[in-house]
Amino acid sequence: MDGFDVIPAIDLKGGSLAALTAGDPSTLRALRGDPLVAARAFVEAGARWIHVVDLDAATSGQPANLGLVASIAAMDVRVQAGGGLDAEGVRRALDAGADRAVLGAGMVARPGEAADVITANPGRVGLAVDVRDGMIAPRAQEPTGLSLEQAIAIISGCHPAFLTFTESGRDGSLAGPNAPGAVALRERTGLLVIASGGVRSVADVIALARHAPKLAGVIVGRALHEGRVDLREALAAVAALQPS
Repeated sequence: MDGFDVIPAIDLKGGSLAALTAGDPSTLRALRGDPLVAARAFVEAGARWIHVVDLDAATSGQPANLGLVASIAAMDVRVQAGGGLDAEGVRRALDAGADRAVLGAGMVARPGEAADVITANPGRVGLAVDVRDGMIAPRAQEPTGLSLEQAIAIISGCHPAFLTFTESGRDGSLAGPNAPGAVALRERTGLLVIASGGVRSVADVIALARHAPKLAGVIVGRALHEGRVDLREALAAVAALQPS
């Protein structure tokens, strides 16, 4: 990764656009629109990456929307696949055309499996760090019982290419991102960290980008789909912060 990436997110459920708030399955709702049309719009706006979240995988660990992953990967954009993926789910997502994939936060409790798939795919596998009240709380999955402090020790032994940091209660909430938490994770692990959850405006994106290179990027979902963030504007604002 180089610079600071603004990464639009597309959440999928049963092949359609969907949304989830605070990682709570009871909040799952369908969104209007074609995911491929949404992806194409992001590409035309200048996105370098699209974060494709398979909400079907969030409960099973196995992706169920690989055809859409492949179709988006065929566009002029790189795909980062996520959604509670286990080791086999990561392998399948990469085989489908994703450039990189994110192991679900629950895999912190299965460090041997996590390390194996990370080692087998150098530079292509990250790990989600989803946190609620100081505990690892995978989205739409059972809690791990591990504290963030315990998880950091485990993560250091797995050597993921990057981490995504989400405070679960802010995910899809438009409550503002937890920049200090994301920066602290970078400082504690030394790994590349992508912030996620809570972004509500271009100002939020700029505030996170000011933490580069400690932060490698931000994933933006709901705010883009609801028109609260204009991707072109956000990308231009971030570019203006980069050293010439």
